[in-house]
Amino acid sequence: MLGSTPSDALLHRLRRLTFFDGLDDATLAELARAARRREYRAGEVIVLEGEAQPGLYFLDTGYVKVVKSAPSGREQTLRVLEPGDTFNEIGVFSRQPNPATAVALEPTLSLIHISEPTRPY
Repeated sequence: MLGSTPSDALLHRLRRLTFFDGLDDATLAELARAARRREYRAGEVIVLEGEAQPGLYFLDTGYVKVVKSAPSGREQTLRVLEPGDTFNEIGVFSRQPNPATAVALEPTLSLIHISEPTRPY
């Protein structure tokens, strides 16, 4: 976890994401508290095509390629993500399996995974 008090830098980054337009500061702070920072090695799969992966990913540092695999095994690169980009939007907003695989391109990749905050009921 990034800490019980979200950093100003993370809150600033979240405010700049169009997904969060219109959210008040308290809600953004709750999302930031639910965020987890992860690092991946070059070539490590972050999100696998066809699997459900809850949460939105915000790329803090490094680069990620998003690929689609054909039945023949060939891989097509759909997009290369850079710092500041988000991914797994389809998994988050449609609650559908991932349509593509995301793979780290650099050994020191830092991602912030934002999942739905748990709420007491």
